[in-house]
Amino acid sequence: MRFAVSGWIFHHDPAKVLGRVVDLAHSLGYDGLEIPTLDARLELRRIREGLGNPPRMIPIWVGGGSPPRDLSNPSERIQRAGVAYLRRLVDLCAGSGGELVAGPLYGAVGRVRYLSPARRDAALSRVARHLSLVARYAASRSVRIALEPLNRYDTSLVNTVAQGIELLERIGEPNVGLALDTFHMNIEERSVGKALREAGRQLFYLQACENDRGAVGSGHVPWTEWRDALRSISYDGWVGVESFIPSPPGFAEAMRMWRPVAASPQELAGASLSFLQGLFP
Repeated sequence: MRFAVSGWIFHHDPAKVLGRVVDLAHSLGYDGLEIPTLDARLELRRIREGLGNPPRMIPIWVGGGSPPRDLSNPSERIQRAGVAYLRRLVDLCAGSGGELVAGPLYGAVGRVRYLSPARRDAALSRVARHLSLVARYAASRSVRIALEPLNRYDTSLVNTVAQGIELLERIGEPNVGLALDTFHMNIEERSVGKALREAGRQLFYLQACENDRGAVGSGHVPWTEWRDALRSISYDGWVGVESFIPSPPGFAEAMRMWRPVAASPQELAGASLSFLQGLFP
């Protein structure tokens, strides 16, 4: 098992201060770093400099849909912008020595509305058509894509593992799988263990997060059930610790973070890693 940490724990825009974030994550003992970007307009040279030469951390690129780049939107212009964004993410991943692009890449985070079966089918068909093309481009660059179901308050399109698998079947590309987040699963899944077993070999990435976004192991997520399910499917990939800081204005609102959940980012990341290493000795 390899452990990564989200750059969002340390800074609201970690790519801007990547060298400093890499120093912190590396000093705590992490092997990988989640680098989030919602527009992918980053300079690859500066990313490489921040990671170090040779790279001190393996980058895991995390993206998310936004209204101007929502693959599920009926507007062809917005769909094209979404495809261009995902191709840039793949390029950043491949160019920085990464292997995985993860996140809710199928639609705009925060866009929630009731979808009739016909409208949902149409939206998923649009998403699958475009993600199939992006997946083939990613495969040519040795990059895998992991799609993340979100809870009902963040999206009305893909909330559960079962719905994620439905989308994977529509896409039909072997380098596309699931990124599962214990925070969202804790809300949407009736059984975390059953859901993880259902994902099976289609689980490409796992994010560990407490029910309150605090340090892993400090809340009521059923970690032993989670661990046993991962062992039953022989998962030995990345586990990424994700949380956010409650600032600055705009970022806190987007992440719904109104208070600190640890004394410091370093304490949150360090305690989480210690717990996970104890869970997987």
